[in-house]
Amino acid sequence: MPTWKIILMLIAWVFVAAFIGVVSAIVGTEILRLIGVVDDNNDSYQISINVIWVVMFVVVLAVPFVFRSRFVADEPPPDA
Repeated sequence: MPTWKIILMLIAWVFVAAFIGVVSAIVGTEILRLIGVVDDNNDSYQISINVIWVVMFVVVLAVPFVFRSRFVADEPPPDA
């Protein structure tokens, strides 16, 4: 695969990780707000959004590197 395609796929994966992080942070923080863990009028709401976003971003961003062997096709045996 050409290098430019790999670079474009990596950039796309970073954007996907950011978007998944944002959606997860909003949904997770709203669930925490409904439970009563965080308050709208407090700094805990912003802290919750930031912490959940960073954690999800790093986790999703790491998936291709952690599970690299699952994404790489097995090499066929040599014809000998």
